[in-house]
Amino acid sequence: MTEEKPTIAFIVSLLGGLFIVLAGLLILAAAVVLSKITSMSFPMPMPFMIQGLQDFMELVGGIETLFGLVVIVGAILLNAHPENHVTWGVFIILFSLISIVGSGGFVIGLVLGFIGGVLAIIWNPPSPAAGGPLVYPQPPYQSQGYGQPGYPLAGYQTPYQQQHPTNPPAPTAQARYCSRCGASVNPGAAFCSACGNRL
Repeated sequence: MTEEKPTIAFIVSLLGGLFIVLAGLLILAAAVVLSKITSMSFPMPMPFMIQGLQDFMELVGGIETLFGLVVIVGAILLNAHPENHVTWGVFIILFSLISIVGSGGFVIGLVLGFIGGVLAIIWNPPSPAAGGPLVYPQPPYQSQGYGQPGYPLAGYQTPYQQQHPTNPPAPTAQARYCSRCGASVNPGAAFCSACGNRL
């Protein structure tokens, strides 16, 4: 049975984005801890290599956190607008792969985001005519007053009744014409009413 929304793709992509965000935040936290340790261990100014490492970690952590948030937004949009599932799937795959500039969400986030994006792309939306009983329109009812049951209007037929009439119409008699004068005569008449010719 086809799902109305790509739920599995949404959940997997969302988890991938959360892992990527978590990894980015941990890198940022590690940069802050490094800054605290070096500020207590070294006199100002801080050694160039340590300062460069701290700046690099802050940059990578910030970028990875941003990409993780983008993947999460893509997963939410995928669930809200499944008609654009291919667009959101490509969106999720792209930013999941780019998150490798950090740690790719411990690689777990990258893999989950990639899988979720692929599932979003290959998801097949349900067909409007697939499944469900055939529903005919309700007949128009004529109200009998407040609180009184209504009755179908006279002459109304459902589509099924129109296609399968219970009383098929009787075949109509073919028109007759006088062989002498060509006037139209009633079916079953013995003589022409115009010229008196025997039919």
